Amino acid sequence: MSALAHDASPVGTDAQSVPGSDLDAQKPASSTDEGLKSNQTCSCFHYDLDPDETDRSSEFDDSNLPPVVILNETPWPEPASPLSPSEEQKWEPLFGLSTDTGLPNQGIKNMAAIVELLREAGIVCCMSYEPALRYYGAKRLVFEWIFCIPTEHVESASQLIRERTNDYEPFRHPDTQRVYSLDHFFPRFKIRGHSVFFTFMSSQALNIPCTPENVEFSPNGIPYPKLHVYTQSLIDTYNVVDLVDLIDGMDLSIEWGKAHLNLEGPIDVAWGRWTANFEAGGQAPPDMIPRWCADPPSRLSIWLKYASAERKWASRGFKALPNDVTRFRKRGQGDPRLRQRDWC
Repeated sequence: MSALAHDASPVGTDAQSVPGSDLDAQKPASSTDEGLKSNQTCSCFHYDLDPDETDRSSEFDDSNLPPVVILNETPWPEPASPLSPSEEQKWEPLFGLSTDTGLPNQGIKNMAAIVELLREAGIVCCMSYEPALRYYGAKRLVFEWIFCIPTEHVESASQLIRERTNDYEPFRHPDTQRVYSLDHFFPRFKIRGHSVFFTFMSSQALNIPCTPENVEFSPNGIPYPKLHVYTQSLIDTYNVVDLVDLIDGMDLSIEWGKAHLNLEGPIDVAWGRWTANFEAGGQAPPDMIPRWCADPPSRLSIWLKYASAERKWASRGFKALPNDVTRFRKRGQGDPRLRQRDWC
């Protein structure tokens, strides 16, 4: 008998009645002992009935109980295969058609081909949102590629994609929208046969000066706004969530910002009012204008708050390891752009 079975014996049992002891071998086997022996291989606790207790299970007669009535004998309907038309329409903006397949590294080679197509047409572009943050070391998931294109070239760039019907197809936006973003107003496409999406947004909507001198390329041929350009854009648009991820991804300091950024004056109120008018399709009512436009914070105050060592330390959380400098950087790690990465 294992120690587990001994520990589970009823309180008050003396050593003479413990199965497996020397004295126990001298006693004739009882029905209780046989039951214990038959349960020696059981992994659960075994409890004996108290000697004063009586098994009364035979006193209960269930023959007079009413029969079980099955209210609904209709079998469950077979699930649609693979998706019903309504479900297809609901989920396709996020995951594509049921026949679509994925691509390695979220279709980065296909994105490089689109960049080359735009370059041949004389159109400059760069990535924004999650792709750009991931390039700069933030741990962001990329569900689609957001292209930043000069405002005057958005339509011509979209037309280039529409003409290539064998490779790309227009695709509607998801019902859920990115918070404080205008991407759902711009053309969205999908690589035909694959669940890889991309959107062409204007440089004005992103407040990024998309010019050749403000763009750098990754080893995979994907253009991104230069670090100081993208950081300035996130400050001026008051995109604190992305700004904090960018700071932690690159471990930017207050001194770096003072040397490379324009921290004079308030953030871009004119851009904030423009986004409200753009979304309203005309003069926006007061409740659509961002609240910070009424009392815009200064660029310097934003940078001092979110690039401080105290904020970076607090953002690491209680699970931080001693060698963690930020949420995304470890002590001694170099620039993430210099590492070999196949996804950006």
